[in-house]
Amino acid sequence: MRNLPPVVPPENRSPLHGSTLPPLPSAPMRVRAVAFLADSLLLSLATMLLIKTSEPLFCPGGAAALFQYAEEISAAYKKTLDMAASGTPPSLDGITHILQTMEKDETFVRFVTLTNAVSLFAAFFYFFFTEQFMRGMTLGKKIFRIRTVIAGTDSPPRILQNLSRSFWKACTFAPTSMGIIVAIVVLINAHVVFFAKRHRGWHDKLSRTEVVECE
Repeated sequence: MRNLPPVVPPENRSPLHGSTLPPLPSAPMRVRAVAFLADSLLLSLATMLLIKTSEPLFCPGGAAALFQYAEEISAAYKKTLDMAASGTPPSLDGITHILQTMEKDETFVRFVTLTNAVSLFAAFFYFFFTEQFMRGMTLGKKIFRIRTVIAGTDSPPRILQNLSRSFWKACTFAPTSMGIIVAIVVLINAHVVFFAKRHRGWHDKLSRTEVVECE
């Protein structure tokens, strides 16, 4: 009887050539976390520069309103702690009033909207263009020698896979930009990555990708 070749799972087959490939070593979570932190620091600097540049054009006075409310909330919070320490029943009326005022302040609301939009789009374009033109690497991944590939292959993601993955990475960087539901999904997915097989989160499975060590 003729010996048949061993059955190879679909995720270990190359979609480009039809040949089988041994799975590459999955990138350790500690390395992925540090690489993402490096990308986040670079993105934070770029985002702050973009917001500082665009604020005078689209929302003059927005940053000043943010700092003013931050100081008022800090003072109200300190007053509440002092009341609790002195034995007086603390009240949150001061903080509640400030939050209600913030919600009605059009300048502040426009600035928050601008900040969310800039953060989301900056993160999306950063992740998309770096992984698209650096063969599955961001600057952080390049430093720590890991990269994104099509699951079960050594090929970089195709453009649609990269678009899908970059969108979810951008939501991770700016979760409140897309609403509370997306923020909750992003938070859960951040924990799923730690326990999933080969550390593939929902964004990896949706785009049929994984993060591996560089050869």
